[in-house]
Amino acid sequence: MFGLRQTTRRVAAGAVAALLAGSIGIGVATSPAVATPGGCQPGSLVVTNNLDGAAPPMGSLRAEFAAANAAAGPQTICVATTVVGPIVLTTAGGGELVATAAPGLTLQGNGITIQAAPNAGIIDEMAAAPLTLDSVTLTGANNASVGGAVNTVGDVTIINSTLANNTSAGRGGGGNAVGDSTLSANTAGGDGGGVCSFGNVTVTSSTLSNNTAGGGGGDGGGVCAFGNLTVTNSTISNNSADGQGGGLDTNGVLTLVYSTVVQNTASTGANLGFLNALASFGSVVALAQGIGANCSAPGTTNGFNFSDDTSCGFAASETHLGVDPRLGPLANNGGPTQTRPPQPASPLLDVIPVAHCSDDGASAIKPLVDQRGVTRPQGPGCDAGAVEVEVAAPAPVAIIPRFTG
Repeated sequence: MFGLRQTTRRVAAGAVAALLAGSIGIGVATSPAVATPGGCQPGSLVVTNNLDGAAPPMGSLRAEFAAANAAAGPQTICVATTVVGPIVLTTAGGGELVATAAPGLTLQGNGITIQAAPNAGIIDEMAAAPLTLDSVTLTGANNASVGGAVNTVGDVTIINSTLANNTSAGRGGGGNAVGDSTLSANTAGGDGGGVCSFGNVTVTSSTLSNNTAGGGGGDGGGVCAFGNLTVTNSTISNNSADGQGGGLDTNGVLTLVYSTVVQNTASTGANLGFLNALASFGSVVALAQGIGANCSAPGTTNGFNFSDDTSCGFAASETHLGVDPRLGPLANNGGPTQTRPPQPASPLLDVIPVAHCSDDGASAIKPLVDQRGVTRPQGPGCDAGAVEVEVAAPAPVAIIPRFTG
């Protein structure tokens, strides 16, 4: 990524690519109380079947994309909950779903899976307009040029969604804005196996795993950002890059808050690569794979981190040479995404005093919860990393009345 700063062409994504003029934000969408049958809001363009083809019928996803392009103002396409997935796109239908409306588009999937047509992407947002993906799974994209699952020149927000097993020949394997989502097993032929953006990137309560940035020098196996990169309550694990930053890589400032970045692979900065600065609070950066150390350069600690080498520049109390953080495997431990919780006797448990649990960037997490939504703290202190281990409630004491007389 750092060798390509002068590039101004449209960027590519195995799952998502975006050439951004501004920044990308991530959050959890909330729906109004009033809904039409099928779980869609009034005014939405409603998908009522899973069909596709050269002449897609009314109510198909492709037909509703065409309707959105022809309409004025921002549009929402909603897949009714009555639609039986997956929706399999076909080459006869044209492959990708093309969005050209400038005001912006939201795709509310209600849990539907969209399978790419052979050798094609899934969504091509050709207008410089915001695109939001909510509660949808995009998979199977294989794009020889730009944009695997999603290609866009506007801002992208991904909420409660999964982008998995998508491939592109250029930048960006997964997405640009990620909240309560999973980006897994996406591959880019350049920077950003999971996410690549020319703007700022924010990742919240999400898991990026097994994404790859290749091409002989791609940076940012999980995420690449040409702007600033902020990662909160997230797990970045088992990603790889041919170049720098196997887990995360940015040309700007990298901010970590209560995140777990482990077992990523790169020749430089196996877990973290950054150009300007690193500011980290309550996070785990450890178990670097390959020949790279955890960080590409020393950063700044905001307190209560854990690193198993000295490369990140954390304080001596946060640097534990060769110590295993004792994390469980990536698995379903509750919540919408897979996580890696600390195991018994982990040095991450209760290391943050209660009075400091909301220090620095953590003060923005309200209420104070972990990646799964579990309240912090659960014990005498808060745990470092994305997961707060729950403390079992004490067993009730049985009271057996005894009568004497």
